Amino acid sequence: MTTILQIGSDDMRRTHPNIRDLDISFSDPQPVSMVITGEADHNAEYLVITPPLDGEITAAEVVKKIQDEYAHILVIAQPELIDIGAVLSTRAEYIPLVPSLNTNRLLTTRLSFITDTVSDINLTASWRTSMNWLSYLFQTIPQSDLSFPEILSLTLTTTLGQLGYPYGYGTELLNDAIELYATVGGHDELRATDSIPFTESYSQQVIERGNAIAIADVPNDERFADSYEAREWGVESFVAAPVMYDSDPIGTVCLVDTTTRRSDITPRHTTPVETIAHWLGSVYTRIQIENDLQRQVSRLEDFSQIVSHDLQNPLSVVQGRLRILQDELGINNQHLDYARESADRMEEIIDNTLTFARKGSKVSERDDVSIPGLIDDCMQVIDTEAADIVTIDRFSVHGDRARLTHVFENLFRNAIEHSDATPDDPVTIRIGLNNVMMTTTRGTPTGSFSFYVEDDGPGIPPAQRETVLEVGETRRSDGTGFGLAIVSEIAEAHGWEIDITESYTGGARFNFTGVT
Repeated sequence: MTTILQIGSDDMRRTHPNIRDLDISFSDPQPVSMVITGEADHNAEYLVITPPLDGEITAAEVVKKIQDEYAHILVIAQPELIDIGAVLSTRAEYIPLVPSLNTNRLLTTRLSFITDTVSDINLTASWRTSMNWLSYLFQTIPQSDLSFPEILSLTLTTTLGQLGYPYGYGTELLNDAIELYATVGGHDELRATDSIPFTESYSQQVIERGNAIAIADVPNDERFADSYEAREWGVESFVAAPVMYDSDPIGTVCLVDTTTRRSDITPRHTTPVETIAHWLGSVYTRIQIENDLQRQVSRLEDFSQIVSHDLQNPLSVVQGRLRILQDELGINNQHLDYARESADRMEEIIDNTLTFARKGSKVSERDDVSIPGLIDDCMQVIDTEAADIVTIDRFSVHGDRARLTHVFENLFRNAIEHSDATPDDPVTIRIGLNNVMMTTTRGTPTGSFSFYVEDDGPGIPPAQRETVLEVGETRRSDGTGFGLAIVSEIAEAHGWEIDITESYTGGARFNFTGVT
């Protein structure tokens, strides 16, 4: 069993519970003083340091004092709590503890690797050249809602820890200048938004060549000895690669050191840095596409609102005149009935079009919405004489009340229309919770939960359950194909999922999961 000594503020067994499954024995967190004075267990195979530490001593100072006492040393900390460059100048390795990143997963992978190879003296070198951490990075970061500068900073921070460089930055190409997009490592001269001349930067050759460059001894390399980075920042070694967007260079990603490095390590860094740069280019492309789509959605919504408003005004006049003819003047004939039904159908189509134009827009502002209260409002808007609506459970959801109104209105209409219900033979619609174990004192579920809307109508055949939520799908000749598609769109905008099954009476049952 691998034994690991901990010093610092965090108990690894508590903050990273997944490591309990590994064949590793962790000590209780020990004070720094015990480690430095030799009172701690020096027989441990690995030392884990989790700042902040007690007293004024830094993680790097601790490592320097005791690095000969332990085979392997790992520093796990938020970037702002340590001097990354100072830590990496020692024999320690560094894992960034960043909330947006699944550090638990990275740490578990790392310690699992240690468990299998802890006797290997070359552990640090072999793992740093492994591509496992790249795979983890590429899988994890896209799942987070981070901006591109945040993704770039996080990627650089993680990369520094694995490749052993003290400083890193990303640049953006702006006409004849290179602007620092993001910086990590705490170099005094490296500041985001600073600009340097393109022709004086080694980024020019990196971009013009179109591939990564690694230089171990900049002062003795005539190509880069007089570069801006060498003169102004004291860069003596670097590895850099171009970042591309739509086949055009948009900048570079760079790892640098202010000391000359061993020439034998730089070639092994070229591939991962070039891979990271290529991946960052794809991330930037994805973000740009998503932003463009969101702008298009916003324009479509604005357009739909304008069109709907312009159509609704004359339509309201038509509906008003028809009501006067039929209700006040008592003129009733088949032609007026058809005209009134057509006008009502036009109103439904306009409302559905406006609602569906918001497809893809997430719900940003949410309120506590009482479902019984929402159902009461819906019953005032649609004709529910042919339905018995029963609220089995009283609960609330966190969402957009206006958009949720469309969900229940469309589900009620769907149940009534497809059951051929009448006031004398109504369809029964039930709304309730699915197997909720924990509730508040008011009966509203805590955390994520599930609710259902079901009826005792004819149901939806299994073969159609996958398609009825799509636009244009309808089981009625006079249907618009919008109703259930709108239900699906609004649920998706809330982050919910819908599962269509059969109610216990054989009707349709809509289960909404992931609800908060």
